[in-house]
Amino acid sequence: TDSPRIHARLIHEDHRGIGYFIDKLNRNASLEADALWARRHGIRRKDEDKSTGRALRHRIWDLLERVLPPSLRALAFFTYRLLWRTDVRDGRTGVLFCFYFGFWYPLLVESKYQELCRKAQAGKQRET
Repeated sequence: TDSPRIHARLIHEDHRGIGYFIDKLNRNASLEADALWARRHGIRRKDEDKSTGRALRHRIWDLLERVLPPSLRALAFFTYRLLWRTDVRDGRTGVLFCFYFGFWYPLLVESKYQELCRKAQAGKQRET
């Protein structure tokens, strides 16, 4: 059966604050960097999401990774969030959310991924 639709603007007021949001982004960035490592090294994960939406986003992101440096990918995602997802409609709060989630978060994921690469390289050097 179809679910009923709500034809009203919903306002989500999260009273946990910006610190909670940043901590959550940091935790999620670690998980995303681990998933990125697994994808790039051909490791299949049990918890891998097979939804078509996520798979499509990963294919698009992988394509952007091949043609754009991390800072331009972050800028592209920020622009997408701000304009096409219309986060700008939510005023200052929407723009801040867009900055953190659309620009800072992709750079954080990339930084954490690079850290995993350095650790793996150091581990290989210790083995030899």
